[in-house]
Amino acid sequence: MPMYEFECRECGQEFEDLVFSSNYSPEDIKCPACSASKPERKISAAAVGVSSRSNGGSCSSGYSSGFC
Repeated sequence: MPMYEFECRECGQEFEDLVFSSNYSPEDIKCPACSASKPERKISAAAVGVSSRSNGGSCSSGYSSGFC
């Protein structure tokens, strides 16, 4: 059950909601502030990967993080 971030198209309220299926319908998601349906799904910060390696993220440098 992923947690998604939404922004209401009616009032601008930003909120999070658990989505129980990948086949969710935007009509099923309601704004907690104004009860409008069809909010805009935002890209969450957790979906963006950031590398702190000094070699530019290459796995060939001998650095082993367990992800290479």
